Amino acid sequence: MRDQQPRLLIRIIKELATSAFVDTSIALLTFSDKVIEKVEFSQRPLVFVDRLNLLEARYLKEPYGKTRLNDAIEEGLSLLGQPQVGDALLLISDGGDNGSRTRPDKLKRDLVNSGVRLFAFLTVPPLWNRVRTPEEMQGANINAICEETGGDAILNNTYDNSAAIKEKVASLATEMKNIYVLEVGLPGQTDKPRQWKLEVEAAGSKDKSHLHLIYPRHFMPCENPGKQGNH
Repeated sequence: MRDQQPRLLIRIIKELATSAFVDTSIALLTFSDKVIEKVEFSQRPLVFVDRLNLLEARYLKEPYGKTRLNDAIEEGLSLLGQPQVGDALLLISDGGDNGSRTRPDKLKRDLVNSGVRLFAFLTVPPLWNRVRTPEEMQGANINAICEETGGDAILNNTYDNSAAIKEKVASLATEMKNIYVLEVGLPGQTDKPRQWKLEVEAAGSKDKSHLHLIYPRHFMPCENPGKQGNH
């Protein structure tokens, strides 16, 4: 990410760590062609912010190196160990990838199988008057992966001011912290990923245009094929 956006987003992340996520266990990975900085889950919010201050001074002077975005998401997934209900990853990036060993289809499969939701704040200009860069062409379709996992992606308009960016990141943080668990009883065993559709019936109103439903789009096979039950 270029220009002043990285510094602005670091400041916003620091604010979130001491407000929206103050009662939440959080970790941080920064990356280019490798993971540069790793702040583990055991860090308290104030210690987390201290590490971010060092990071801002040390690494955000000029962009450098390749971008291994898919590999970094896989690394973030591994930090969660055995994921719990409600676990989520927040990606802040321009969405490009020009060096990952992890293929987009494997990344999507690993995230969906884990039950971890992927959220993304994408700092890339819209495609209205430009062609996609080679890095964007090579990277995974982050928007689609977010949707598949039950997460969400927000595109940062290049003209957004700091207040607008802060509001968007805070909105993602709210989505990350709020989750509903829905159990679905299947009539039989799921032997392969199967797509399903969830619809909302709005009581007393037929207008559902204001609703944006976010949920994992596939049922995945059970780990124990001999045991049937809810998925």
